[in-house]
Amino acid sequence: ARLADQWPRPLSVDRAMAELWPDSDEGGGRNNLNSAVSTLRKILRAGEGSFDPLLRTPETLQLNPDQPVWHD
Repeated sequence: ARLADQWPRPLSVDRAMAELWPDSDEGGGRNNLNSAVSTLRKILRAGEGSFDPLLRTPETLQLNPDQPVWHD
């Protein structure tokens, strides 16, 4: 939900870790984020082939603005 709220702007990796795992150290937060991103990619890719629904840099994370989005 946080990425959708931020869309189409990127979310800082540090901010995501601080909001989702405030009591974790940086290494633990980064491991948790990597795991969450991997799971989210699998969910969002279902049936979509090789299109990457998430864009990740070392500093940011965002929903791919080129991904077709449907909402009501």
